[in-house]
Amino acid sequence: MPTPIDVGSLVTSPLRLFYRETELGTATGFFARRGDQLFLVTNWHVVSGRDFQDGHVLDPNQGIPDRVRFLVGCEGHDGEWMDANSLLYRDADANQAPEEPLWLEHAHHGHAIDVVALPIALPAGAAVRTIDAVNSVPKMVVKVSQSVFVLGYPIALSGGRGFPIWKRASIATEPAISLDGLPKMLVDTATRKGMSGSPVIARADGEFDVEGPPAAYRPPGRVYRFLGVYSGRLGSDEMQAQLGIVWREHALAEILEAPTIGASSFTM
Repeated sequence: MPTPIDVGSLVTSPLRLFYRETELGTATGFFARRGDQLFLVTNWHVVSGRDFQDGHVLDPNQGIPDRVRFLVGCEGHDGEWMDANSLLYRDADANQAPEEPLWLEHAHHGHAIDVVALPIALPAGAAVRTIDAVNSVPKMVVKVSQSVFVLGYPIALSGGRGFPIWKRASIATEPAISLDGLPKMLVDTATRKGMSGSPVIARADGEFDVEGPPAAYRPPGRVYRFLGVYSGRLGSDEMQAQLGIVWREHALAEILEAPTIGASSFTM
């Protein structure tokens, strides 16, 4: 009997960023829903093409993306995919330096929180799993040094048939402590370029602690908690601290609850 596909492998998508027809890079995204609207979630630096801290253009040729291509599932067939695409700007096809972004960013912190949600529509016959599928126990307690997983596409690699690579990480800072006054924590992991925008999840197959009574819980099967969105390593050297930034799950919730359109990267 074939081994079933882990639901965590069904929520991610490899991204390819373009300016018109020129490919600028790759990244990772995943899907979320608010009401009837579906979103592709990734990092601000992915859609803007700029460093979220100092604003410099990341592409060595100064390219800035105006559209994204990604994979979505085929309805009724887990593990089968079709191509999809979305403009990043409403006027991308009409303007060489588009001015009307479509993505949502944080209402208060803007791109200081390196997370965006891009409204998308699915092509006919497509279906996706949203991040809710890997957030079955949102009150699971996580602790410093605990193992978690970053699900993405390092250097555009997949785990075969479009599935992500599961990179193990450990929580490197106290989860209850916000860093720099922002909803972020650090993980210790050897991630690579292309994993920006990956979901970070905790997974449990046995007993674990939960917030509030009962203090411990033993589920009947495998359960998950969505912890946040990975957005790259600290420092420019891959062998430096090997610490990655994770934006906490409530940062994404706040973006979806208070929709705020970002500013054009072409006019910054």
